[in-house]
Amino acid sequence: MSVNLFKGQTISLDQQAGGVLGLAGVGIGWYPVISRRFLGIALEAAKVELETACTLLDEGGRVIEEFCARQPGAGTAVVRHDGAHRLDNYEEFCIDLAHMPARVASLLLTVRSVGGADFSLVDTAYVRIADADSGSKVAYFTLPAGGRHNEQVMARLYRDGDGWLMHAIGAAGPKAVPAPASAAALARY
Repeated sequence: MSVNLFKGQTISLDQQAGGVLGLAGVGIGWYPVISRRFLGIALEAAKVELETACTLLDEGGRVIEEFCARQPGAGTAVVRHDGAHRLDNYEEFCIDLAHMPARVASLLLTVRSVGGADFSLVDTAYVRIADADSGSKVAYFTLPAGGRHNEQVMARLYRDGDGWLMHAIGAAGPKAVPAPASAAALARY
């Protein structure tokens, strides 16, 4: 059973999956602002280069490791950045929640500018969680992007006993996620 989340909502991923969600397919995508239309047909979209990131945090909000297109997964087999798929503006992670190391308290899912543009060129951003084994959609969160920020914090996955919860955030994020100084900024999510 899938649920469409709204900003600020928290759900149990296991409950939505109808059992333990061991292997999650996490897709993050965006739609650029349409800059030119003719008779209701989009002729030209804004040029914006974004990348997604999955940042593993410990209980104190300190960065353990980050995964993105430039760092697809050097140190662990529990998160893999699968890169862009059929759509130009969509990237996917495969996250093994069942084998996540105990020191990982939460995962922060973000999308950020790599070409210097801000989110005023992004119309909408979304995150989709699916059961990677069955392919069934578990949760979906979409929000209007826009704004002068360079990063959007989409959602946080975090432990709840033996299971995992998802909190839909949808807020402007810190620009430099991997920097040690950003750990305090990340902890607020």
